Amino acid sequence: MDISYLDFFAGETRTRKMVVVENGIITRISDANVNLVPEHAMIIDGRSRYLLPGMVDTHTHLATNVRELLGGNPSAQTIEESARNQLMLYLARGVTTILNNGDFGEPLPRWATEVEAGVLTGPHIYAAQYARGDNTTPDGGPPNRAITDASQARGFTRQSYDSGYDFMKIYNYTPRDGVLAILDEAHSLGMPVLGHFPQTMSTRETLENGMDMVAHSGAYLWRFFGGNTSASDSQIAQAVQLTVENGTSVTATVGIEEIIDRIWCNDTAGVSNYWARAETRYMHPTTVGLNDRSINAKWRWNPDGCFNGGYTPTRDFLRRFTLALHQGGAPIMMGTDSPTVLGVPGFSAADEVQALVNSGIEPLDAIRIASFNGADFISRTLALEVPFGSITEGSRADLLLLGSNPIESVDNIKDILGVMLDGRWNSSAWFDDQLEDIARSYGN
Repeated sequence: MDISYLDFFAGETRTRKMVVVENGIITRISDANVNLVPEHAMIIDGRSRYLLPGMVDTHTHLATNVRELLGGNPSAQTIEESARNQLMLYLARGVTTILNNGDFGEPLPRWATEVEAGVLTGPHIYAAQYARGDNTTPDGGPPNRAITDASQARGFTRQSYDSGYDFMKIYNYTPRDGVLAILDEAHSLGMPVLGHFPQTMSTRETLENGMDMVAHSGAYLWRFFGGNTSASDSQIAQAVQLTVENGTSVTATVGIEEIIDRIWCNDTAGVSNYWARAETRYMHPTTVGLNDRSINAKWRWNPDGCFNGGYTPTRDFLRRFTLALHQGGAPIMMGTDSPTVLGVPGFSAADEVQALVNSGIEPLDAIRIASFNGADFISRTLALEVPFGSITEGSRADLLLLGSNPIESVDNIKDILGVMLDGRWNSSAWFDDQLEDIARSYGN
């Protein structure tokens, strides 16, 4: 009841406050006063503790690890097990909303409905449908996600909308006429579009035709800067200006860049330290296999001619560019690309926040990026009736209670005492039991 909470709009911490939640909505914020507590209320003691909005991971790939490793048609039971456990991990570590950035046929709309109904325990799910190149391109399908031409792209977009997807996602080799058709059709349906910069058109053309969110700050390095990690300040300013002028948001995903830098070229110490992290106990076995394969793969993070430390210029450039985007007014959001790119669901959110701070972003701003910015993007682009991502009256009660001040050190964002989703509260002790069950089920 008597808590300190982060007020992003005032840019400060509000102390000794009472936050009242009814029917999943924050209905009152006032000075702490036991006389104002509603009758029969559950009281959560927040004295000397810190309340934040739940975090929003705007780049996840729920359960795709199963098909990516096994291919073909793995059992539905394996896919469901992976998704169920990953959802628990996200919520246990304070991620109360995810934006899934593409799937290979996993039933995202059904899972989203089951979370809202309380059948599945996990964060709110918003889902983007992949629109990839066909099997003649490096995107390689899968066939049910491949775009061939404008007409098929429009039909696929409408089908995705009718199936319950919230967003469309453009990938690397989506054909140019297909990209333009998806942007036009999706926006006519009220579906925002996110993704990579496709190889089939310029970054300027992609942004000017209405890409709502770029899925990685690294996408600019791949396309706008042509891989040049020594781009000048004026070139960076041009990219920032183009982004801001077109009202585009960017999911940073800089946390994985820190990990890639450490394991690059199969660095013995870096790889050993990666697998020694306590949270790897909670990785689904197919994620373990996928990450192990990727760490050793010549086409990914162990290419011919590589050397330990050879990725550091890329990491440093992406830190620099992400900070420039933030300082230039482009809305930055937190995203982890978990679980298919090295991160452990939920745990990787804290890594991403730390990476934002490593990029030069102030802790309060990094926490705002990890919560309010992603929530604002989803709420605004989907025209949601109930906002979330801030501690304000009328907002959805997705909240994170910490034992120590994250402004003093963002590492304190790991000091979770409990998580509230839609007004439903679970303590860290309850989550610890769930996570131990997951580890044991994997033999860890």
